Amino acid sequence: MKKLSIIIPCYNVAQYVGRCIESLRVQNCNEVEYIFINDGSSDDTLYYLKEFEKRDPRVIVIDKKNEGVSKARNDALLIAKGEYVFFLDGDDYLDENACFDMLEGLAGEDCVIFNKHELVYSNRIVTFCAGCKSGVYDVDDFVKKVRMLPITPKMYKRELLRNNSIYFSNDLELGEVFSFFVSVLLYAKKIKVSERNVYNYVMRQESSIHKINPVEDSAILKTLDLIENITCNTFLSNEAALLRSVFRLGLDFSFVKYAKQVSYSKEIGILISKTKKHHFFNNCMKFMAFKDCKRDLDNMFAILLALSSQLAYYCYRQYNKIKVNTRI
Repeated sequence: MKKLSIIIPCYNVAQYVGRCIESLRVQNCNEVEYIFINDGSSDDTLYYLKEFEKRDPRVIVIDKKNEGVSKARNDALLIAKGEYVFFLDGDDYLDENACFDMLEGLAGEDCVIFNKHELVYSNRIVTFCAGCKSGVYDVDDFVKKVRMLPITPKMYKRELLRNNSIYFSNDLELGEVFSFFVSVLLYAKKIKVSERNVYNYVMRQESSIHKINPVEDSAILKTLDLIENITCNTFLSNEAALLRSVFRLGLDFSFVKYAKQVSYSKEIGILISKTKKHHFFNNCMKFMAFKDCKRDLDNMFAILLALSSQLAYYCYRQYNKIKVNTRI
């Protein structure tokens, strides 16, 4: 059995996949397989993947019609042979010793969370840290000790996924990685937090976290529905870390990215209003605004958002301008 399966869905990333391929080629590890899924690309993505497959026995290429990133990852999970699986996007890349670092010191944990990753902008690289203390945790203890459920890269024990039928939801267009992690938490027993920095996330303006489209971003409501349904009546349902994380997820796709880039508009107001009215998000917002004992900027904006969407939007735009000018 391979120790690690790295799953890489690719859709029209010919411009970027070369750096991803090179970062995998130089990994000095033979106990790994690279499963690329060409999700119906119309550019030269498949050509580059096939050329890599010819040169490296660790590479497997699946060519399929376009059905979305979640279905692509699920197709790869069905054939993966590694003890652990790790997900990499075709326009991102790994550090030189990433595979060695991921596999070092494993003791059968169900999930390994990498506390840091690099955000690669066109003119700078910024290290993002989730703020989780390194160590091995029981899942209940972990959820109680973290402020928010981390969005940094993770490695999963394949047996846990297979035995509990944990897959990505093919219906989700936004937040599918976070909802997958929440599903894992419901079945995991041991979680390891590692300080290894293995992942380089390329910040593309056309990615969903940056693209301005209120109609498309209303899909976040379906994600909120799913997370509410899978966590209802579980140990996670009232955990502060989940409530904070769900609030932030809804805020990111309906509010934050818009306030960073454009002025308030009717269409944006409709999206924010729909999100605020969502039962689960509304509960999370009220918790953040009025019940959370740990206060930070998210709590302040939760209070403003509960009072007035337009006021919260204006305040966030002013805050972001100050932050950007300070950084410059």
